Amino acid sequence: MALFLNLPEGTELRGSLDFNALPVELMARRGIFHSQSTPATNYAGRYTLLLPGPADGKLAPIGNGYAPMTVTAGGAPSPVGVRADGTAFSQSVPASPGGDWPLFASPSRGRGLLAGNLRVDRPWMRAATST
Repeated sequence: MALFLNLPEGTELRGSLDFNALPVELMARRGIFHSQSTPATNYAGRYTLLLPGPADGKLAPIGNGYAPMTVTAGGAPSPVGVRADGTAFSQSVPASPGGDWPLFASPSRGRGLLAGNLRVDRPWMRAATST
C-alpha cells in the first residue's frame, strides 16, 4: 500500500492511495469560513435537503428522505433529517470555499450508509422560506 499526497499552496489537497493495485483518488478542501472574520455570506441560511430514493427498493428503501438544514455564518452545514426508512441522521461539518461539504452518516445502527459530496447551491437543496 502506498499513499501519495500533493500539498500545493491554497485550500485543496490531492493525492492517491494505491491499495493492492486498486488506485483510489483523494481530494480534500480546507474550510476557510469563520463567523466573524470570513463569514459564509453566500451560503449561510436555512435549507431543505431532499434525499430521493430509488424506485425499485433494491439498494435502499423505497421513498424519499429529507433534512431541514442550517448553514451557519461559520460555513458549517448542519442537516438533521430522516431517511426513507424512517431512521434519523445528523451531521455538522465545515464547507469548503466553493460550498462543497462531505455528507457521511451511518444510521440504522451501523447497517446503513449515507455518504456523498454535496454542494449548497445544487437543485436538491432548496432555500427554506417562511410563510
